[in-house]
Amino acid sequence: MPKVGMPEIRKPQLIQAAIKVIDERGFAGATVSVIGKKAGVSPAIINHYFGGKNGLLEETMKSLIREFFQLLKKELAEEKKESTIENIMIIVKTSLSHSQTQPEVVKVWMGFWALAMHDTVFLDFNVFIPNDSIQRLWLN
Repeated sequence: MPKVGMPEIRKPQLIQAAIKVIDERGFAGATVSVIGKKAGVSPAIINHYFGGKNGLLEETMKSLIREFFQLLKKELAEEKKESTIENIMIIVKTSLSHSQTQPEVVKVWMGFWALAMHDTVFLDFNVFIPNDSIQRLWLN
């Protein structure tokens, strides 16, 4: 029986391991076995929590997108700019923030976009955008 509270620990651990492995080996080399080894857990845990490699990759992208939108929401709330140009500059600033421009994160973003051109699981970008989309952030 799984320990209580382990998903909250293991899922972020596996997402970080996936980012590191994608950085080192690319998407094709990011196997469940290699990611599990990097995270120090059995590859079966990835299947348990994410249903396999594609589920983990999808959750990794969702995680990066959530992080981006959280930063964007914070920046928009702090700046409270009136003009569209100023708000666009906040989006650009957020896109170029430290968390979004770390080399390993950039590799994941680039790999995701390349994968999305050929894999129907990742083709529909809209499934990754959180409920509080840019439009809602903009209007608040």
